[in-house]
Amino acid sequence: GTYTVTVTDANGCTATLDVPVATDDVTLTITELITVAICTAENGAIDVSVEGGTAPYTYSWNTGSTDEDLTNLAPGSYTVTITDANGCTAEKTIEVTQDIQTLTITPTVTNTTCTGSTGAVEINVTGGTAPYTYEWNTGATTKDLSNLATGTYTVTVTDVNGCTVTLDVPVATDDVTLTITELITAAICTAENGAIDVSVTGGTAPYSYSWNTGSTDEDLTNLAPGSYTVTITDANGCTAEKTIEVTQDIQTLTITPTITNTTCTGSTGAVEINVTGGTAPYTYEWNTGATTKDLSNLATGTYTVTVTDANGCTATLDVPVATDDVTLTITELITAAICTAENGAIDVSVTGGTAPYTYNWNTGSTDEDLTNLAPGSYTVTITDANGCTAEKTIAVTQDIQTLTITPTVTNTTCTGSTGAVE
Repeated sequence: GTYTVTVTDANGCTATLDVPVATDDVTLTITELITVAICTAENGAIDVSVEGGTAPYTYSWNTGSTDEDLTNLAPGSYTVTITDANGCTAEKTIEVTQDIQTLTITPTVTNTTCTGSTGAVEINVTGGTAPYTYEWNTGATTKDLSNLATGTYTVTVTDVNGCTVTLDVPVATDDVTLTITELITAAICTAENGAIDVSVTGGTAPYSYSWNTGSTDEDLTNLAPGSYTVTITDANGCTAEKTIEVTQDIQTLTITPTITNTTCTGSTGAVEINVTGGTAPYTYEWNTGATTKDLSNLATGTYTVTVTDANGCTATLDVPVATDDVTLTITELITAAICTAENGAIDVSVTGGTAPYTYNWNTGSTDEDLTNLAPGSYTVTITDANGCTAEKTIAVTQDIQTLTITPTVTNTTCTGSTGAVE
């Protein structure tokens, strides 16, 4: 501006002068040294220096600070106004940038098995500035995870400067094979004495067992022939299923009969049997309804026996009981009838067959021998104790005895009846 001065000396003399005062062009130069902020940490800094003007300088920052320099800065823009001793000012906006440091996560994954939670994740972090914090999508804040089921696990790692890195870690299911080996004991015939003894390799013990019979035992006993299915589950939920066939061991029973044939119409036949094979004791069932081992007092015919052993093994045999050819021999002693007299006789004897014998003559007699017989034919049927018969016709002959007559004759005379014979 223009300033007017009036000067008065001791004598009162005065002089007046207009004095123009101009403004010199003073430049304040601000130079900054920036320390960048790492990620989201407030560790940036601005160190300013000033050239030009007249010290001392005052500082006014848009943060409200009047310090020359700023520290503990987050990334962002910071404006400073610097005023020198003469009121000269300079303003500058300074950008504190963000240093994004790289964190690297290297995972080590242990897969889970089947439906079990046996998976695990261990991570190694490089880069940034330790210590690190961890946040998993499961809510865990530990560095590593264990007892994991199949799935994807996401971790966010943050260092002390707020630098972060996020990684998805897949935990898969390992293909675990359970191998079932069985030792089978066949069931004998219809007996429930089969067995299955199973063993398992692979997976992780202990194992649980589920049979289609409802049993949860490892092995089965007292089994009938048939199919049995087991599902085995290991400690991690891995499963294997197998259908095992319990076969039928058909043991052979051999029936050897000893037969006594019947004779004629009698019931004298018998069957004795011997059984080999299978497992005693045996039971017997005949088509007659008998349940004894042997039969007696049998008529001619076929007898069928079914033998069953202790395991239900069976054998069936038809046993024919025949009729033996029994011959009754009749021998007779005949007494002839003399002429027409009924004084003939027949005395018979029998060989063969089984006594006692019965006799049936065509005369109606049931005696063994006949007497007082006239000449003629007589037929006898003889039956023994077993119904065997023989028939024979026997002739009683006529014994014609000779009579000799010697006559003495006296002739008659003329017409008189005077003749005689002696």
